[in-house]
Amino acid sequence: MAGLIEEPATAGIENSAMIIDTRTPEKSFPLILLVVCLSIFMATLDTTIVNISLPTISRHFDVGTGEVSWIILSYFLTVTSLLLAFGRLGDLLGFRKIFLWGILIFATGSFLCALAPGIAEIILFRILQGIGGGIIVAVGPAMISAFLPTAIRGRALGYVITSASIGLALGPVIGGFLTVYLGWRWIFLVNAPIGIVAALIGYKVLPRDLPRTKGSFDFLGAGLIFACLALVIYGLNQGTLLGWGSNPIVGAFSLAVLCAIGFLMRERRYPQPLVDLKLFKNLNFVLPNIGALLMLLAFAGALFYSSSWTWTQAVPRG
Repeated sequence: MAGLIEEPATAGIENSAMIIDTRTPEKSFPLILLVVCLSIFMATLDTTIVNISLPTISRHFDVGTGEVSWIILSYFLTVTSLLLAFGRLGDLLGFRKIFLWGILIFATGSFLCALAPGIAEIILFRILQGIGGGIIVAVGPAMISAFLPTAIRGRALGYVITSASIGLALGPVIGGFLTVYLGWRWIFLVNAPIGIVAALIGYKVLPRDLPRTKGSFDFLGAGLIFACLALVIYGLNQGTLLGWGSNPIVGAFSLAVLCAIGFLMRERRYPQPLVDLKLFKNLNFVLPNIGALLMLLAFAGALFYSSSWTWTQAVPRG
């Protein structure tokens, strides 16, 4: 990271939708990257660190697999459904402000999860964690594009992706170690020191937001995409239990399709949409996203089967 000083910071904001402070000293570039990498690592670590501890949490609270699975599902659902909304809020409210709030919300949610007296409270606080995680994942890479010079931006984004991959890979290992030797509550407490360090450095080095041009937030579009993704995830999660042809599952998927159609119609007409649909005409945008989707699908499948195997080994039979 020390070799990231190659051109003035002003080059990194040429296409930014926000107005930011262009007087960022070059010596701050590595620290800005460090803040983003630490935060992304923390958020992605939490997507996999909990899986290995589900059997222990299930036995601790004497609940079944259906209830305990919502510890993971609630986090994924919140992060995924709010990414577009938080990206737009970052444009409107300022990257620095909303990013620091995201770190604090995530760390607070983690701490509350560790202290939770019951499964319902853990799920509730995981939603709070997901809000913070969604902010971090949505705004972090955008800050790299806005604050760092063009010549080093690609390399910096590579560091961010590497941090996310390390977090995903180390989650089960760290989660297993903490669960066995310190107890399952430590899988949430481990986020606190990372979040504190990232927030303190970020407060010092992230460029301050200057007055921004006026814009509007598409609340209806955000609600439609949230409902769509929530219904799809609910249907996929509960389909085996309730039956794929059951009324709740068919109804969930049907409503998801209607919400998706409504979202697309809304984005085509709204002057400042959450998603610029014209981007999907650009193969340079579409093909990398398809590749990333396939990669994440493969990773999620491997994670699911490894978690299922762990569950069958940890839960007593008969």
